[in-house]
Amino acid sequence: MKNTQLVKLKRVSKNNENGHPVKDLAFIDSEMVSAVSHKSESMQFSTTHGLDMSGFERAAVGVDFLDKAIKAGSNKVSYDPELQKISFHSERGVLSTPDQLSGLVEEFYVPGSEINNLTYLFTVTSNDLLSFKPYMSKDDLRPARCGIFFDVESGYMVATNGHILRRLGFETDEMNGSFILPAGVTSVLSKNTTYKVSKLGKQYVFADSQSDDTIISEEIIEPYPNWASIWPENLPGSATFETTKMLDSLKMARIVSDTRVQLVNEGNAMHVHSEDVDLSEEYHTDEPVGTFTDFDYKGISFNPVYLEQVIKSCESDEVTMRLSTPSKAATVNGHSLLMPIRFDV
Repeated sequence: MKNTQLVKLKRVSKNNENGHPVKDLAFIDSEMVSAVSHKSESMQFSTTHGLDMSGFERAAVGVDFLDKAIKAGSNKVSYDPELQKISFHSERGVLSTPDQLSGLVEEFYVPGSEINNLTYLFTVTSNDLLSFKPYMSKDDLRPARCGIFFDVESGYMVATNGHILRRLGFETDEMNGSFILPAGVTSVLSKNTTYKVSKLGKQYVFADSQSDDTIISEEIIEPYPNWASIWPENLPGSATFETTKMLDSLKMARIVSDTRVQLVNEGNAMHVHSEDVDLSEEYHTDEPVGTFTDFDYKGISFNPVYLEQVIKSCESDEVTMRLSTPSKAATVNGHSLLMPIRFDV
């Protein structure tokens, strides 16, 4: 009896040789069951034991059919080369379906032995990767921004949609070049998990260090924006506030305006202000929500949606923004950047 791996999550953006999207398929062999889908750019496997794979090398079946075979308690798989059918056997009977491997691009298939023998390049936590989700763009016309950039030269993971940016450090001595990880990977990550990252051809393998779950993803082949050139250094001013108090104030401010919120400096005391000139509506906090230090301006304005996303991603009780002028980018807790918008008195 040989061990196999059954599909847990299955996502790979590929086309068949005729140019049509490939539907969800599971590749079955004596080492691994992998899966292909047109929904995103990654795929994931999880280990299950018990299928007898003797008698054939590999085949492909629909993921939905595979799920039915698993639920039926199948413990053996057979293949009829003449009819090109694959059958799943259980105590309840036999489920059969045509082999759908014919005509598929060979690079879909990834042997399990290759994954098991890879040397990992670095480790990364799922929580760090998930924290980039609000920072990635959804604009397909700018594919580089639709992922996480692993910048080997600077030692940072980076994501930006052009309005907000996040960077987190990572360490590797084995990587020869930077790469962009597609956003789809974050949709299949397990929380509170550490992944060992390896490279397999043009693909990157994320292996759960505590289990046999594995994610394989292609990289985005696009030049990444020069993010380091816009990251400000040595900012003289700062603004500090409690996370809960600020989020509550932003919730009220967005009732009046969802496009701009002002952090007003009133004698170094920070107040949140928003207004709708057309409707003559405005919101202003009664009590200060934070303090300014070494910031000799009347305030600074942000898009409240982006400001809220950045604050929530900090996952801290208190947030500190580093500032220079109302027209230049601010950094948040040392790992996020937020571009301001025009400030009106």
